[in-house]
Amino acid sequence: MTDEERKNVAEKMYSKYSQQFPEVNLVDNTDLQNWIRDEEKVTLVDCRKPEEIEVSRIPGAITESELDKLLADDSKDIGSQETKYVFYCTIGYRSGLAAKKFVKNGYCASERAFNSKGVLLWLHDGGELIDKEDNPVNKVHCYGKAWELAPKGVETVIF
Repeated sequence: MTDEERKNVAEKMYSKYSQQFPEVNLVDNTDLQNWIRDEEKVTLVDCRKPEEIEVSRIPGAITESELDKLLADDSKDIGSQETKYVFYCTIGYRSGLAAKKFVKNGYCASERAFNSKGVLLWLHDGGELIDKEDNPVNKVHCYGKAWELAPKGVETVIF
């Protein structure tokens, strides 16, 4: 498959998953990259399993466990009223669930919680990944064989 075909398959999967969370805002990678570049207040939350995160993550992301600790320390509404919470996983399903739960539990207003297109489409859109020591890395955990859609040249890992 070409990179364009891989990206198209991933986009279709994301579209299918995101329809299951109509109450959750979606953010495309261009907007997310602009928010980060423009130093807007964004909390990126990686909703993948710890083993997946060990392989690589988006720079600046925290885990759901780290978010839970922040929530336990900070009562209901964490961060400022301008903070955007962007949840991501491999391709948008687990992060959609997490974003929906985050808003439902009252941690922020719905207009501040977003489901991103996931780490695979992040890579297709020129995003970078880092390892657990914050060094740039060119590999990603793909969750399973059906999600092995990273751009060519990116090492894919499946446990």
